[in-house]
Amino acid sequence: MSFVLRLDRRIRVVALSVLASLAAGTVAVADAADDTQLSVAVITHAGPGDSFWTIAENGARQAAKDLGAEIVYQASGGDVRKQVQMINAAAAQKPSAIVTTLTNPGAFAPAIKKAVADGIPVFSLNSGTTEYQQAGSLGHVGEDEATAGEGVGARFNEMGSKHLVCVLHEQGNIGLENYCNGVKKTFAGQYESMYIPGVKDIAGSKATIRAKLSADPSIDAMYVLLSDATPSAVQAAEAANSKVKIANWSLTPQVLDLIGAGKVEFAEDQQPWLQGYLSVSSAIHYAQYRVAPGAAILTGPNFVTKDQVELLSKLMKESVR
Repeated sequence: MSFVLRLDRRIRVVALSVLASLAAGTVAVADAADDTQLSVAVITHAGPGDSFWTIAENGARQAAKDLGAEIVYQASGGDVRKQVQMINAAAAQKPSAIVTTLTNPGAFAPAIKKAVADGIPVFSLNSGTTEYQQAGSLGHVGEDEATAGEGVGARFNEMGSKHLVCVLHEQGNIGLENYCNGVKKTFAGQYESMYIPGVKDIAGSKATIRAKLSADPSIDAMYVLLSDATPSAVQAAEAANSKVKIANWSLTPQVLDLIGAGKVEFAEDQQPWLQGYLSVSSAIHYAQYRVAPGAAILTGPNFVTKDQVELLSKLMKESVR
């Protein structure tokens, strides 16, 4: 059985403040006991140019800086075999800890469990919130994708939508699949899903969405799981003369502008900076003191609408949101 703990906005702020305030003392104690430099290997499934992971990496690096650790960041581009190799290679370097995403928990589990057995703590972030314990991860920071998806489906119901398409961009990513399944669970109308190439081919993604909307004018709602593809989805809808209502997972400056302009209804933000920060800080504290949260730390769901655009635009300039 997996348990989860949701941090509300105030608790998140307190958690970050406590971690930052403890940083100097924590490192001082570690240095007094051991001159070895703390190091964390961070491995994600990010693809080239994926802005979500730029923000998550910023959070991870900030945590390492605050706690006096070094960080080595790698991305597999969604290649499961490559990410398994990265985990094994990182473990061979004997870092203080490893942090990885869990897009395919079953495939990653042997490498994670071997690292832990060899004395290297492994924590996880983002995908795998309900599967992290089975994969061998000692702690997880992310979002319960199914719960978030259920909230999205309910919002489209409130908007009066009748035919919804959930748009995925990675085959076999359990987090994306759980998300769309959550949408399907609560959405009262006709539901279907589709795949697009994603950041590897934004033009192809746009063409795929346009073709779908042109072929079926009854589609009046679309939820895009890749924020970098959302501007293309809006352009595709305009080209297809579709009145579809579009929303998406996560934030980028472009998406925030589209929300402000009324072209995107809302975004569900899982707060990637916080995922990066808390996963790395948790891993560091475990490496030092063998302390860890007793449950997954949830950074969402959080729904962003037009009334929040001005404030969040300022935070985006700081590469935090």
